[in-house]
Amino acid sequence: MRKSIKMKKYVIDQMIQLVIFIATVVGFYCVTSKIILIMFVIEIITVSSFLYLLRHILILPLDLFLGYVEQDVYFSKISNIDEYEFFRKKCYCEWNFYYSSKGRLTLLVPVCQTLEEILQMDKPETDQKVRICYYKYSKILISWEIL
Repeated sequence: MRKSIKMKKYVIDQMIQLVIFIATVVGFYCVTSKIILIMFVIEIITVSSFLYLLRHILILPLDLFLGYVEQDVYFSKISNIDEYEFFRKKCYCEWNFYYSSKGRLTLLVPVCQTLEEILQMDKPETDQKVRICYYKYSKILISWEIL
């Protein structure tokens, strides 16, 4: 049975962060009428940090246009449980998969659950073969099913 993952709250959280990022960049630009070297360095660090944190949502439109990928892989483990910025005490996680001795894949699982719920959530067993649907470039899991 295929299990789908809804990513509505993940996208909302990321879009709020993107708006804050844009406001921060515009604010830095408006405050500094002259570009001072220190402010320029701070802006570069801020922009780089935000771009890294928002990489999944920035690439998602490309993935929505190109479509998803299906692949048969083996589940490895849950890793990197992280909290949402704007949904209090809610988390999302990443799942690790492998498909050969050297082929590894880490996908973001955009659930919106508490830490305890994520640890107890329905997931494949370790080393169990599953078919996954995911967005290739943003590395976001859409659905999975046990084979």
